Amino acid sequence: MQNQTILGHHNGGQIKRNTCLNYAKAQGVAISNSPSRPILPMNLPPGWRREECMRQSGLDPGKTEVFYISPQGQKVRTKQEMRALLGDAYDMSQFDWRLGKFLMPAQKRRVDECGDSPTSKMPRSDNLLNPLIRRTNPPDNITPVIIRSHPECKRTDVRNPHQELPHQLFWEKRLTGLTAIDAETGEASKPLSLPVGVQSAGVPGYQPAQLVQSLVSAIATKASPITGQEQHRAAIEKNPCVAVNPLQPMIKTYIVTDEDIQRQEMRVKELRRKLEMARKRLHPRYSSEREG
Repeated sequence: MQNQTILGHHNGGQIKRNTCLNYAKAQGVAISNSPSRPILPMNLPPGWRREECMRQSGLDPGKTEVFYISPQGQKVRTKQEMRALLGDAYDMSQFDWRLGKFLMPAQKRRVDECGDSPTSKMPRSDNLLNPLIRRTNPPDNITPVIIRSHPECKRTDVRNPHQELPHQLFWEKRLTGLTAIDAETGEASKPLSLPVGVQSAGVPGYQPAQLVQSLVSAIATKASPITGQEQHRAAIEKNPCVAVNPLQPMIKTYIVTDEDIQRQEMRVKELRRKLEMARKRLHPRYSSEREG
């Protein structure tokens, strides 16, 4: 039997693992009715631990990495390292690294069939966790559109070795005409405007409200620096689907200067001064305590 301690929650039939699986002392064995078929173990030997950690930096931050700890305390990150420690008694070709167990050929075939969907082979994107972006599966057949920069290039078998998850572009347009309403007064909130110096990148159909929503969403959800669109306005207006960077807000490239920092510091000081004056008028006791 295998004792599992899973810390996580279910989301659509899948488990978000931040887990540590401890293998019990009793080792599971798959019983075979055929005398010619060898008996294969189902679990790792006693003392092995499976652990997962989330990458904080590197090429894929936020992705989970699975590794194993041997009874001697050695950290194993690949099947080759595990094969060197276990020897020939275990067939590592039947070992599922993510699940942490040996699968029979029928089980492995069933897992492969379940993983043939287009979304299962695509990398995970943090945009799927954004509540403002529509959570729909990509189409079954994605036909890439080849845009040639050199007229001499005639290749048609262009393949991308690094398959990237499709991004949903221009989702801010779905919020056009929608405003927040105060539940107590029933009044609509005042429309927001872009800060001084922040301009539109030239995406067709984007109003100031959508630009603000794009900027606020990027600040709240993106871990990378917010720089804006690097392409020129003419290139974005000509073909926005190609020129736009979906990881950046739909504004021009903006660099924070020392004057912007000083202006913000002066604004914070002024707000603190007004807050202190208001507290003194409303609570005289607070003023006497501060002076004493």
